[in-house]
Amino acid sequence: MLERLAAVGLIDDRAYAVQWMTSRRRRGLAPRAIAGELRRRGVDEVIIRETVDTVDPDDVLAAATALARMRCRTMVGLPEPVKVRRLAAMLARRGYSPEVVFQAIRHVLGDGVIEEGATDASDAERA
Repeated sequence: MLERLAAVGLIDDRAYAVQWMTSRRRRGLAPRAIAGELRRRGVDEVIIRETVDTVDPDDVLAAATALARMRCRTMVGLPEPVKVRRLAAMLARRGYSPEVVFQAIRHVLGDGVIEEGATDASDAERA
């Protein structure tokens, strides 16, 4: 029965994955987090990988930076280390890699905000 539905195009995991990726990216999730959601929904790993690979890394950084900039507007008056910690945690929860998190925070708050030598999200949280 499922094969028949797939043959006539009523079941299409690839189209579902693309639609899910588009929808969840609008909500600010990183491709890594979306891939996890697709896995939990039973989408084939090859289809997930192909779907995630279509996302431009520059778009991922731009989305993370936009999220950080938007959240930073609510942090007026907070000390810089608190801003860094909260932004890093928010972006990490949305599935962004530590590298993207640090780049986005640097774009929003400036280069000198994250202490030199920080290599992962836990270092940023201690800042």
